[in-house]
Amino acid sequence: MNLLKNIVKSGFTFGFIVGLLYLMMQCDYFPLDFLTPNDFKLDSSTHEFDVKTKQGTWINALSVNGSREQYLGLPYNIDKDTVIYYNDYSVLYNKQKETVDIVEIIGEWFDIKRLDGYTTRISIDENSNIAERNIQIQIVTETVTRYITINQKGKD
Repeated sequence: MNLLKNIVKSGFTFGFIVGLLYLMMQCDYFPLDFLTPNDFKLDSSTHEFDVKTKQGTWINALSVNGSREQYLGLPYNIDKDTVIYYNDYSVLYNKQKETVDIVEIIGEWFDIKRLDGYTTRISIDENSNIAERNIQIQIVTETVTRYITINQKGKD
């Protein structure tokens, strides 16, 4: 009888430790590392630059000039390349077999292109207004969310 109790107790302890290790492995351990800067403070002139990540990512949401973050999602119900128009910009989605990806986001004063799953090219037009303008691009992996933040000064 004592042997049975020890086996049950050992099994419970073993199961508990295995379960705890499993939970720890499920934590946000998967990093999202930028290989280039991801926070930009720009003057009012024209700019173009690439932002690169070590892990494959996709664009998930966008906020322009402090607007509420717009979830861009991936419309899986499309059967070809599609452009969806939002308030301040348009998004070109590309259909490849079973997946949909954002190829380009075009705004009045900016252009965001996905060159591949690791590189995003951002072009910013000259800011001829007095007011500062900004973009916040949410990029994600399967488990991690990070941002590319761009602030451009207004014309002096």
